[in-house]
Amino acid sequence: MKRAFLKIRQDILKNLETGPKSITKIAEESGMTWKTAQRHLLWLERMEGKVKIIRKTKRKIVYKKIK
Repeated sequence: MKRAFLKIRQDILKNLETGPKSITKIAEESGMTWKTAQRHLLWLERMEGKVKIIRKTKRKIVYKKIK
């Protein structure tokens, strides 16, 4: 069964409460694909302003929850 967008985003935000994490780590801990996590993180960053990128390299993007 698919989870609703709101539930996925809540899971991501809860996951980030323990500190900054990469998209890969968020996806693994939240039980979703990398692409799903990335899309929802982009939404949370750009549309809702609840997360931000704190480190970005060619192979890794790390997000942090904004309080």
